Amino acid sequence: MKRYFTPSSEVERIAAGLREKYRIVPERTLAVCYRGTDKDREVKPVDPAEYLAAGRHLLETVLFDRVYVQTDQQQVRDFLMNGFGDLAFFVEEMPVTSTTHAAIHRMNIEAKMGLDRTEFGRRLVAAVSIMSSCAAVVTHTGKVGLRTSLEQGKADGLYQFTKNQSLDPALPSEAPAVI
Repeated sequence: MKRYFTPSSEVERIAAGLREKYRIVPERTLAVCYRGTDKDREVKPVDPAEYLAAGRHLLETVLFDRVYVQTDQQQVRDFLMNGFGDLAFFVEEMPVTSTTHAAIHRMNIEAKMGLDRTEFGRRLVAAVSIMSSCAAVVTHTGKVGLRTSLEQGKADGLYQFTKNQSLDPALPSEAPAVI
């Protein structure tokens, strides 16, 4: 795991800079990661409202100071930011698309967003590294969700929407003794 998934020093530098800029305290942060755009080619997408509901439930049962919203779709980002209110933040250095099916990794992001593919990759891995360090993560079935869970290294605090659109594991019904 460490051999293949340890972020490079450049990615670690980017992640550290983002943690500082956004004042991220991982042990007090809930990450919500929604993968949209062309994901429906692989699995039926889960309604973003389900991510919001899961995140709100966790906010009611576990004490978090902030919610890190990570997605590839501007519409979903705006929806989640509005739904979580003042607790929510997103990393503005991560590009989003304003269309439903235009996947960023398939776009000419250099021409459209002024971001070369290498830097985009570094930022994406840095974002995953930050999410994986958060106290809890609500994520999807896909490569970013997989990498987040592998890097997190534990199942506690990881809530993943499955290909059947159910959340695994089920959300806690009451606050745990210790976060």
